Amino acid sequence: RGRGLQGCSRSFLHQASWNFERMQSLGFIYQLLPGLRRLHGGSPPAEVLQRHTEYFNTHPYMAPWIAGTVLRLEERRLAGEVSAIDAAAFRSMVMAPYAAMGDALFWGALRPLAAVVGLLLAAHGSVWAPLALLLLFNMPHLAFRCGGWLLGYTQELRSVELLQKLRLPDIAIWLKEGTVILLGGLCA
Repeated sequence: RGRGLQGCSRSFLHQASWNFERMQSLGFIYQLLPGLRRLHGGSPPAEVLQRHTEYFNTHPYMAPWIAGTVLRLEERRLAGEVSAIDAAAFRSMVMAPYAAMGDALFWGALRPLAAVVGLLLAAHGSVWAPLALLLLFNMPHLAFRCGGWLLGYTQELRSVELLQKLRLPDIAIWLKEGTVILLGGLCA
């Protein structure tokens, strides 16, 4: 439980340090570092750090899903267990699809919907409009950050199947359609 909360809290600094060569790799290793230190009983070996500071770029709210799974795969590798895929290959394989799902859901669907709901409430004179906007956007985003870390760690490779079952691209489309309907009502 403590690992999940620490991974969740560290995910807020995922984008604190970008570089053009490796994009979000420093934020990713920052999320992993406490778990890697625990696994290696101190400072992780240089090759482990090097492996996880390679190029990494995904949606910041989806990165904890990947980080939790990568930490669990590293734990299994260190225990001598054989996995279908190693941690670095998993990270490279899922970062682009997770980025696409996160961008469509959070930036393309949920943020505009939250803004329109806030505008509708403000147009009707509600003082709760800013709070509604913040809650509507931040509750799912926080659930993905914290829940994603825990599910990535506990479900490991099955977390990919779980993410597929959530049908995020479909949800993004439905939210976009709802936003258009609400905008029509706001304009009317």
